[in-house]
Amino acid sequence: MEHTELYPTLAEIFLAQTSSNLKDLPYIYFKPERGKPYTSITYGEFGTMAANLASAFAAKGIKRGDRIALIAESRPEWLATDFASIILGAITVPMFPTLTAKQVEYVVGHSGAKVIVVSNDLQLGKAVKAAKECGALEFILVMNKTYAPHPESPIPIITFNELLSLESTIDIEAEAKKAAPEDVVTIIYTSGTTGVPKGVMLTHQNLVSNVEGSLAALPPIGSHDIFLSFLPLSHGFERTASNFIFYSGCAIAFAESIDSISDNILEIKPTIMTGVPRFYERIHSRIMRSREKLSPTKQKMFDWALRVGAECGRKLEGENPSVEALLMRPIADMLVLKKIRARTGGRMRFFVSGGAALSSKIGRAFAALGLIIIEGYGMTEASPVISVTRTQKIKWGTVGMPIPNIEVKIADDGEILTQGPHVMKGYYRDPAGTNEAIDSDGWLPYR
Repeated sequence: MEHTELYPTLAEIFLAQTSSNLKDLPYIYFKPERGKPYTSITYGEFGTMAANLASAFAAKGIKRGDRIALIAESRPEWLATDFASIILGAITVPMFPTLTAKQVEYVVGHSGAKVIVVSNDLQLGKAVKAAKECGALEFILVMNKTYAPHPESPIPIITFNELLSLESTIDIEAEAKKAAPEDVVTIIYTSGTTGVPKGVMLTHQNLVSNVEGSLAALPPIGSHDIFLSFLPLSHGFERTASNFIFYSGCAIAFAESIDSISDNILEIKPTIMTGVPRFYERIHSRIMRSREKLSPTKQKMFDWALRVGAECGRKLEGENPSVEALLMRPIADMLVLKKIRARTGGRMRFFVSGGAALSSKIGRAFAALGLIIIEGYGMTEASPVISVTRTQKIKWGTVGMPIPNIEVKIADDGEILTQGPHVMKGYYRDPAGTNEAIDSDGWLPYR
């Protein structure tokens, strides 16, 4: 089962995907150690992993509605924690790994988290400091097998392995089916650049509808695809991307780091990637720097191939390339363009850009190479996708059309508003902020 719109909650999607004909197919590719080869976890194995973690959380007293704070780099345990929470009806509170101890303290304290899950010693140090000020915290859970001692911690510190040794008799399927579309799945705190961070409450309906709308706007995605992820899962953009990967039945591979992406691309040979505009600008700069190392004759061939590619790339914009360019394209591809595409693994179907505006220059430069960048726009309060460019006709410099299951309109004062099942439930513990953000008819400002 690769697409399951019959299921109204992420919990039921989890049950379906991990027990379907996908169960023996790879879901996660990751590196147990830096520099080692990639290894994989199947959908079925991941289902067992998340279910065991949910049982262990239940044995520790975690129940429906409890908040589980999470600060870690992208790794299988991050996704397992997320889905274990979904199974139990707990609420994840993800945080960027770059947050300071003081910022972690605020989010954990404001959310009233009962447990904080961390990846390594760096994040553990922040959690211990937060525990001294946040009375609701009961224990700290460490993903790594070992950790630096913190005798000053006011609450217990345990590892995943220690937690998983606890026994529970809960019925995983029964617990997962208790989820309702309106239940809150996660609270994502905004950056707080214009004040204190606000906790955006997103429900099953918010996230599932946004995934379905996004998938309807994107080229078809299925079990033949593999998605290379390097943005933090704590970001709403990447979080939703990981959800539609799971929903679609394809695989996700975690890059080791931002510096290792070029190597990881060659290892994984992904078909889909998400990134921010700066990422695509870096790729373009590297390509143009490589040109400088060529002989004058090869530089001329390089430039000619790009001109041919650029002319043919106009087809994405609904224009007709010249006959000459169409005839020359196979030659340009064989001599230059195909070799450049090979640096992205040679199987890339499309990139997705979000988080900031993508320049027309970069979009057209990738199109000249035979690579498509789909641009999306949204905001955390909208789960987050609002609009996506369509591959049938791209207008560079725009963020495309709204996804199918939402509404967008222009207010009398020129402000862009959006309404639909993707609009957040509200800000956590901030009814005044919620009423200010969402009007009585459910319209949210599209900022």
